[in-house]
Amino acid sequence: IAMSIDVPVVYVHQGPASFSGRAQSTSARLRRFVTPGGVVGESSVMVDLYSPDTYVDGAPHGEFERLRQEDPVHWQEIPGQAGYWAVLRHADVVHVSRNPLLFSCEAGGVVLEDLDPDRLARMRDMLLSMDPPRHIAYRKPLAPEFAQRVIAGMADQIRAVTSEIFDRASEMQDVEFVHDVVGPLPTQVIGRLFGLPEKDWEWLHRLAQMNTSGQDPD
Repeated sequence: IAMSIDVPVVYVHQGPASFSGRAQSTSARLRRFVTPGGVVGESSVMVDLYSPDTYVDGAPHGEFERLRQEDPVHWQEIPGQAGYWAVLRHADVVHVSRNPLLFSCEAGGVVLEDLDPDRLARMRDMLLSMDPPRHIAYRKPLAPEFAQRVIAGMADQIRAVTSEIFDRASEMQDVEFVHDVVGPLPTQVIGRLFGLPEKDWEWLHRLAQMNTSGQDPD
């Protein structure tokens, strides 16, 4: 399963010809997965959910709305890959996220593309890619540090960090927004949250980039 943070979507990484019996029972509940005659509820909406070009001007909310009405569990092809199901309605997203025995993050990872065995093994050690009970065992000791009162108490520090990042960006001739602005913010906030030495923040940021850029050829 891959989760989207910009739109209410879960991407279920499973090809139409390889559903297990358990997945078929869940697909029957969602009423929009594959049937012997094809995909039920195929839509007239022509949108490539996989292509980055689709999101250049922002999330295609109009297309998502039409898909939720016409084809709320939508099959999306991937060039050279098996493809995936985009689960588009909130109730179905909740159902998927609450049933890890049927929809596993750990079995196939949390990216849309197929990973080679080595990369998949490394991904399974990320908290995001763990299924219960392993996920709970790793998450529970960290949860108090991210409680609302703790984060609220850091509001002034977070604003200061954000201002410093924007000040540095304003002095640059060319700004790559993700790497120069968005990326450093969570690293620095987490560094402050856990009391890590400031001299180690850049190293922590580099490790985070390596961890999340495994599919980037550069």
